[in-house]
Amino acid sequence: MRWPVEVVAVTGSTNADLVARARHGLRGPQVLVALEQTAGRGRLGRDWQSRPGESVAVSLLWCPAVAQARWTWVPLVVGLGVLDALRALGVDAALKWPNDVVVPADRGTDDVPRDAVRTAVEGPGALAGLRKLAGILVEVAQGPSGPAVVAGVGLNLRTPPAALAPLATSLVALTGGDPGATAVAGRLAQSVAAALLAWEAVDGDPAGGLRERYLAACTTLGREVRVTTPAGERSGTAVDVDVDGALVLRTADGREAVSAGDVRHVR
Repeated sequence: MRWPVEVVAVTGSTNADLVARARHGLRGPQVLVALEQTAGRGRLGRDWQSRPGESVAVSLLWCPAVAQARWTWVPLVVGLGVLDALRALGVDAALKWPNDVVVPADRGTDDVPRDAVRTAVEGPGALAGLRKLAGILVEVAQGPSGPAVVAGVGLNLRTPPAALAPLATSLVALTGGDPGATAVAGRLAQSVAAALLAWEAVDGDPAGGLRERYLAACTTLGREVRVTTPAGERSGTAVDVDVDGALVLRTADGREAVSAGDVRHVR
């Protein structure tokens, strides 16, 4: 199934645009691509702005035919779709729970030969240091006919090193080539939509191989982490992602599942 795609040169936020449309009755599926964002948002209200041509913002609006209790998996499924797109573009990446797309810290720099850096990215705790390549923000919008999902992906395409946040990188820095914003956006939209539809086809059940695939791609597992949650800070070793998509920590008080939070890798 092909999702309608709209491309705009500039907007405030692709996610905000689709959330507004959903609230006014648009059910989707719909994809919105922007080559420049002036008021983009990341998780926890962080800014995700981009100058013309430096980044790609892709948001998808969709009403999944899956019980809403299982929508907690949507950010993780979107992350897997982004990994599929990047692999097709020549980049192996991993996921920092819940939804940062990362590569080893010594990739995407001019002082380390790329062909000499082949750090594995599959499996628990496989990355020593990380650079962020893309971020994901998933929101639920309430429309006249019920709730809808808006999933946004912001990817650094050809952002100059001086403009990147610390420990970030770009697609061009990683590959040495520039496939173009339109091609990258198209690949992201196609792969993320395919991942979401595959998840929907198994009624959102993570037991159908989805959870195992996420576990293999999640670099947070096996690490000592600090997680900032609305209830405070939690520290421990990340040991699992449960059937609800929550991160399971082994702490001094036992195992604890964290469903939402800002994760910092300690080591």
